[in-house]
Amino acid sequence: MKLQGAGTIALKSGETLDLGRLYWVTNCRSVLTATPQVEILEGPPQVLAAVKEDMILPRREGCAKKVSGGMLTLTAKEIDDPSFTHLTLRVLYKTKDGERKYSHVVNLQLLP
Repeated sequence: MKLQGAGTIALKSGETLDLGRLYWVTNCRSVLTATPQVEILEGPPQVLAAVKEDMILPRREGCAKKVSGGMLTLTAKEIDDPSFTHLTLRVLYKTKDGERKYSHVVNLQLLP
């Protein structure tokens, strides 16, 4: 069953996909004390989520310089049969003001 309003991601066997940039800024300065972390709350065992440390340009906030952050990636292991499911991710941001947790749900199609 497809979740209405949620994006759909398709992954082939062995493929890695960059999902998005993770950062936390105030006045165009990073307030992160560590690289963001991600965990899969619900999803197929053939999918791994990770955050690669990276310098990110926060365009949405109109910043001119890169700040510390990370790139959220999904990797599909060996896929034997096509499937369609939901993937629930929780991102943990450790900031100077404490921990912040945000969840993201996407439709996920896996293909061999």
